[in-house]
Amino acid sequence: MKQGLFDLRGWERPGGINFGDFEETCPVLGLNWYPKGDYFTLNYSFLKDVTLEMNAVTKRQILALAQKVFDSIGFVSPTTLIPKLMLQQLWKDNLSWDQPVTEDLAQKFMSWIKELHCLQQIEIPRWILAGTNEAGELSLNTFCDASQSAYACVVLLRAVRGGEVSVFLLGAKARILSMCKSATKMTIPRLELLAATISARLYSSLVVNFQKEIPCFFWSDSSTVVHWIQRKEQWGVLVWNRVDEIRKMTSAEDWRHFPGVYNPADLPSHECSRKLLLDLRWWEGPRWLYADPTTWSTAVELPNEEEIKEEKKNKLATTFSNLEKPEIWHFNYSAKYTKTVRMFGWIMRFITNCRRPDTKKSGELDADEHNAAEVQILRLLQAESFTGLNDSRLTGFFLAYDEKGLLRIKSRISTRSNSDDFRFPVVLPSKHAIVKSMIMEAHVKSCHVGTQALLSLLRERFGCLVEGKKLDP
Repeated sequence: MKQGLFDLRGWERPGGINFGDFEETCPVLGLNWYPKGDYFTLNYSFLKDVTLEMNAVTKRQILALAQKVFDSIGFVSPTTLIPKLMLQQLWKDNLSWDQPVTEDLAQKFMSWIKELHCLQQIEIPRWILAGTNEAGELSLNTFCDASQSAYACVVLLRAVRGGEVSVFLLGAKARILSMCKSATKMTIPRLELLAATISARLYSSLVVNFQKEIPCFFWSDSSTVVHWIQRKEQWGVLVWNRVDEIRKMTSAEDWRHFPGVYNPADLPSHECSRKLLLDLRWWEGPRWLYADPTTWSTAVELPNEEEIKEEKKNKLATTFSNLEKPEIWHFNYSAKYTKTVRMFGWIMRFITNCRRPDTKKSGELDADEHNAAEVQILRLLQAESFTGLNDSRLTGFFLAYDEKGLLRIKSRISTRSNSDDFRFPVVLPSKHAIVKSMIMEAHVKSCHVGTQALLSLLRERFGCLVEGKKLDP
């Protein structure tokens, strides 16, 4: 204790242990502990200073008093939910902090204050197994429930000692539904799942206090939630994350369905009055818990399959087809661009000589035949790579076809006195075998100049050559 900087200043003990005189009452975490009788009462001493008038209740006062009610164990969680729901409604109504609330809401808040006074008379035993030195046969029963505005859980300890069954409230938790936009998509089954999640969390925090493993049962009046937890299927993100968390803390086989009319967690999930809170169902659980466990219902109600399918994870199957057009064979005739152009030139001369046998040409290719072969290569290259003027890859360029059928770029330098190829560069793709051979040949002819210099040389004739920084194929 000293290492943790807990400075012990005194000891308190139950009245059954004689250490001398003891104080009549001792405050403990929002409760009053009476050592002589060894029981707790609710500590709402701040209520004696509360003087409210019906026409002067504001949002600020409701929040201030609601935060003074400290209930860490959850003994009166059904009543502490009431001011939280009031505040949520005031936020929805966009009421300012010091503006008086409506008469109905003020009346409801004043009634809640009066009920807090009466709740101070409740005596809660500190030692739940008092009266015997034997713990007996123990089991934990966790209940969860939800409504449109809140969700809650209750953990009860069932003890069988000498043939007699006793049930005690160990803890409870209650949460109100968030006001965020995503909360509007929360269906009742989803809210029931949130209630099951906080019940698993509360159970895991309580079960560590037992020195030996004891049987545990989890009860939900939503058959959909029970099937979500027990079925080994893939659910949507929200459901799967909660189900996965629940399975890590509990066993899926321990979850059971039962009629909601006997659910003690129904009280904190709805607004609860003092009269209902004093009901034995809250403190001692439903009557069927006192019967033999073999008589408890184990049948799971048939769920609503439509609700379950709504949260089922959709399986998407995608099929890809390779629609790439094969490159024309003569584009891969040679790795050298000039050799490919000469091959095209000889083919075109052969076709011309066949069509005009009277004017057959012979000898080496002349400059006109060489240029015509290159134009033919560029036309085939553009036809294979682009769909035309409206190709999405050429968005942002002003394009036009010239008299030879080549797609060229028009820009602000069109009025200069340079060559036509410089003023109207031919559009070429960036990743084609012919383009790569063209780049390599220009790189060799320019004596292996740098990237920027090579790019400048190529753009004297061609546009849109490369997409990246590397010109080396």
